[in-house]
Amino acid sequence: MNTLSTKNKISTAVAIILTVVIIIPCISIGIEAAAEKITSAAEPRQIDEFEEQYKTLDGDSSLRLIVKSSHDIDPLSAVQIAEGWNNIYCLQFENENDLQKSREILQFSRHR
Repeated sequence: MNTLSTKNKISTAVAIILTVVIIIPCISIGIEAAAEKITSAAEPRQIDEFEEQYKTLDGDSSLRLIVKSSHDIDPLSAVQIAEGWNNIYCLQFENENDLQKSREILQFSRHR
């Protein structure tokens, strides 16, 4: 009888270990999937908001500069700005001269 009891204890321990080894990774995968779903659900809304801001920009579309920055940007001489999704900004300028000056400033600051 003592041997049967020991076998039952070992079987129970193995079953618990296998359960933990199988279930823990499944839980972490489920949490990752849920987090990704929440993030991807937010992206379309952010893109829509950027599109709405972009549509409000007045002026010649050839006088726009699209900038990606990991921090807030200096609007320089832009007359309007659409702050976008994923750190993308669209700057609207009044004339070609202002656009070129701003482009040069941004390129210079990027290489510092």
